[in-house]
Amino acid sequence: TSLRAPVEAAGGVITVDLAGVTPGAQVGSAGAELTVQQLVYTVQGALQSTDPVRILLDGEPVEELFGAVSTADPVRRADQY
Repeated sequence: TSLRAPVEAAGGVITVDLAGVTPGAQVGSAGAELTVQQLVYTVQGALQSTDPVRILLDGEPVEELFGAVSTADPVRRADQY
C-alpha cells in the first residue's frame, strides 16, 4: 500500500488517497477495524488534527474496506484500544 496523492486537509476533513489496497481482502472484522483506525490515528497525529478521514482508493471513494468497515463517510477516530 502506498499514498497515491499527498494527504489533504480541507473543510474539516482529511483525505487520504491510497494505491495497492485490496478492499475486499478478508482480515476479519477486528483486524479490519484496527487497520482502518491505525490509518486514522496515524494521519491525524501527523497533521495534529482530529478531523475525520475520508479514504479513497486509486482516486475513488470506497464504500467499505475488508468487508467489515464502512468508509462511505469520513471515518472518525474511535476510542483507543
